[in-house]
Amino acid sequence: MALYAFIRAREPGGGHWWIAVGIAAGLGLLAKYAMAYWLLSALGYVLLVREERRHLRPLLGASIIALLLYLPNFW
Repeated sequence: MALYAFIRAREPGGGHWWIAVGIAAGLGLLAKYAMAYWLLSALGYVLLVREERRHLRPLLGASIIALLLYLPNFW
């Protein structure tokens, strides 16, 4: 779900999908810690591909949403 929302969020007018990315990634972190690899991969993709760097702030916002969902489990 996080990958699908990530693809849709990068489309023109897909700003609201970043919230879905954060929620899906947060729930994924609760299910398996391997979701952190997906978050790192998405971050690497956004940083390495020049045209995608415009999505860095929304991705960081989605990552914060994911970490907020994961925070009670970490606590």
